[in-house]
Amino acid sequence: MAAVPATDERRPVPLAVRRAAAVVVLEGVGLVLLCSAYAGRVLLGRPANRAVALSGAGMGLAAGVVLLLLARALFRGRRAAASPVLLTQLLAVPVGVGLLQGRLPFQAAAVLLPAGGVLLLLLGSAAGRTIFVP
Repeated sequence: MAAVPATDERRPVPLAVRRAAAVVVLEGVGLVLLCSAYAGRVLLGRPANRAVALSGAGMGLAAGVVLLLLARALFRGRRAAASPVLLTQLLAVPVGVGLLQGRLPFQAAAVLLPAGGVLLLLLGSAAGRTIFVP
């Protein structure tokens, strides 16, 4: 049986990828806080359908936790996390555009700026694109 080496001989994680992971952490924390506050309002208020409202808050909480786990993996340089992070940011763009069309500029900025930043960090620089190279 071969011994497993104590240290892993891997490439260092580029600064652009670590910065993108930091932005994803902010998105995840923001989503968890937002959905926690929403769940609190549902529990204290009188919604038309409490089960539906709580399930929406639960899905948002789960998405926030997934974002935090993806950010952790991206920060460590795990290539498997790069594509889900990229997909998440690409899905956030139409949401932000919809918020702009609905005349909610501050909410749109809260969605579009982090998404654009992560896309720029991962795809806009050669260092960021290294996370996609095997």
